[in-house]
Amino acid sequence: MKQKIMSLFLVAFVFISTMPIVSAIDLNGLSEIEQKIQKPDITDEIFETKEFQESRAEYLNEVYGENWEELYERNAQSVQNAQKIESKFPRTFSGDIMYPNYIGGLYINDDDRLVIQIVDEVVPSTKSRTRKLYDDVLAIDEDAVIENVKYSYSEIIALNQEMEDLFLEDKLPSSVSAFYIDVINNRIVVELSEYSEKEIDNFKNVAFNSPIITFKEAGGTAVTIDAGAPNGAGGSVGYRARKGTSGQGFVTHGHGLRVGNVISGVGVVRNQNFGGNIDASWVDTNGYSATPTNNWHAYAPYVMPTLYLSTSVKTSFYVGERVGKVGSRSGHRTGKITNVTWAGEVNEYEGAPATKFTKMVLTDVYQDFGDSGGIVYYTLKLSSALPNPDGSTEAHMTAGIAVFKTNGNNMVFTRADYINSKFGLSRY
Repeated sequence: MKQKIMSLFLVAFVFISTMPIVSAIDLNGLSEIEQKIQKPDITDEIFETKEFQESRAEYLNEVYGENWEELYERNAQSVQNAQKIESKFPRTFSGDIMYPNYIGGLYINDDDRLVIQIVDEVVPSTKSRTRKLYDDVLAIDEDAVIENVKYSYSEIIALNQEMEDLFLEDKLPSSVSAFYIDVINNRIVVELSEYSEKEIDNFKNVAFNSPIITFKEAGGTAVTIDAGAPNGAGGSVGYRARKGTSGQGFVTHGHGLRVGNVISGVGVVRNQNFGGNIDASWVDTNGYSATPTNNWHAYAPYVMPTLYLSTSVKTSFYVGERVGKVGSRSGHRTGKITNVTWAGEVNEYEGAPATKFTKMVLTDVYQDFGDSGGIVYYTLKLSSALPNPDGSTEAHMTAGIAVFKTNGNNMVFTRADYINSKFGLSRY
């Protein structure tokens, strides 16, 4: 059996490639007896159902009011207009947008309206050749809010890139906990774990002394890394795992990451594999404020599984079994396993040579950009005579992590038992 599937890889670590499915065994041909002995499960089926749509509408009505549909439509239109504006700007050979120096930034405000930031000092004169582009930009959204700012987005991006380069080379002061572009305030924010005039001066002397940069104290509360949460590297958190009987860390996708990569404020990639039956990394969070948990990351208004993620790891899979996935892009999704011996070729990024994979698990679970690395689980129905310590009769076993999608947005996942064996990990 051969099919063509497409996986996407962007900055968010998803693939853009065409790859064939070569199925070693067709498990759809199981006998009736074999199918009957498959374990039943009670994974929630909530998506694309009347119940889900009703619960979503009720939730949004409660949070945003009766005009929530109008707000969502306005927000979507603002996003489209922002995209139209950016489509008018030239791009570099690598595809990056080249913003004119009179653009300070674009964002959607609390009223769901597009805000266009303008650097007034460098707006083209009416007689300038570039004036038409400026006028065309402002004409795209007549309801847009115009804000006058001091710095162009192009110079902010350039400075932020220089900071990223120093960060990857471990040349920023150790007190830097995080940094990011604050589009709304037209600045770059640097968070310091030791906030003081001394540390600020040290940063200015060692790195950059720019009025674009502002400083703030890093949050005092430790970061929690829940299953399915954003992983800080463009994907999602899988499951908590460690080496030996101490330490801490978590498993996530392998594509786009390399051993030694530092995920700001989260941890260091200690193991990585892309090929064979594994697309995964293990991130060591020792010495960082991030604390991996066995909790689910909530994506309201989606219904989440009850309880927490069990440390038990599933080691056998059957076609037709229901599994669930929690990812930072599409939230909680459920579906069925359609093949337990998926094999094919995947390009880690556009233009890269194809890498062969075998013994992967194919599902009809929906996956989108940014879900890579997210937890895949299986809900086991326990006997009422042997419940969990808290009296519940459900256990959400660790099945694996989402890694890439077919051209029909069907999720392929790497098995957790393979990952743990390869990297020498255990659940805790």
